[in-house]
Amino acid sequence: MSRPVLRIVVSMGGAALLAVFASCSPKDAAESATAVPAAASSISKDASVIDLMRDPIAPTADALWAGVEPPGTDAQWSVLRQKAQTLIDAAKAMVEDDRVIAHPGQKLKDAPGEADLSPEQSQAEISKDRAPYVALATVMQGIGGDYLAAAESRKAEAFDDLGGRLAEVCETCHARYWYPKAAKPPGL
Repeated sequence: MSRPVLRIVVSMGGAALLAVFASCSPKDAAESATAVPAAASSISKDASVIDLMRDPIAPTADALWAGVEPPGTDAQWSVLRQKAQTLIDAAKAMVEDDRVIAHPGQKLKDAPGEADLSPEQSQAEISKDRAPYVALATVMQGIGGDYLAAAESRKAEAFDDLGGRLAEVCETCHARYWYPKAAKPPGL
């Protein structure tokens, strides 16, 4: 079972944001993330958020979403543990003080659509009030810690719930900082 990565429109109203934070409060996220054993990170200090999204975040999330099928070997569980650690490291890197959304002249793979912000507009939105952005990244760290715990205890059944939580936090952030002008489904 796979999870859709892009364009699941999530209401930015209080209910959606509350659901994300209720599923993993920043305090819980910080505790989960700090409980993770330190691992050498290969994330470049020079990588932009766009770079981080391309790799490692998108492929890591895809691998974790695919993890709902129970791994059969120690090596497969080890890969899931590594992916969980990578998610934690990338979420921490996203909010480092000097991390930019895009380097000067860096473009998205596809040009922004009418409902999308440019990287510069995303940077401006985050710079106006970093607290929500940092909180969402902290929640992502906590979910990574929960994935790590599930992989360590070999609880494949936890991956489905965690996948939903990860999809929700990703889409909440994207709906706020990437495509806030996108049409909302009726009733939202």
